[in-house]
Amino acid sequence: MTNNPKCVILHCAYTPDSLESNFSVEDVRKWHLDRGFNDIGYHKYIDRSGFIQNGRDLSIVGAHCKAKGKNQDSIGICYEGKNFPSIPQVDSILNLYRTYRDIYQINYKLWFGHYEFDPENKAACPGFDMEFMRSILRKVA
Repeated sequence: MTNNPKCVILHCAYTPDSLESNFSVEDVRKWHLDRGFNDIGYHKYIDRSGFIQNGRDLSIVGAHCKAKGKNQDSIGICYEGKNFPSIPQVDSILNLYRTYRDIYQINYKLWFGHYEFDPENKAACPGFDMEFMRSILRKVA
């Protein structure tokens, strides 16, 4: 099935927020494979240093949001950590925002936190209020 991105869903990896933390996209891929996925569920993974690593190809439907139909029309981005991203991670998120805005016309209103599609788990993922992130994205040139 082909991915048709119309929004971005932001996730956190529930790893330590320390800058010394060192979890890679391959670690997350292994966690997902161990859970029965056929690959990592996310399209992009951002480590604590801000380095953006590729997960699934963007043309392939993700496996990052159980809400009906959301995997088929979204880009899944996961950052290392569990609370607010580090400054380098925020810079990388802003760079991805510019890219997806320009390529797919996905503006700030179409960026969501995983919790927004999972009301029972609202406080969990990502570890901050997406209204705050959207207010930052709205100001990006």
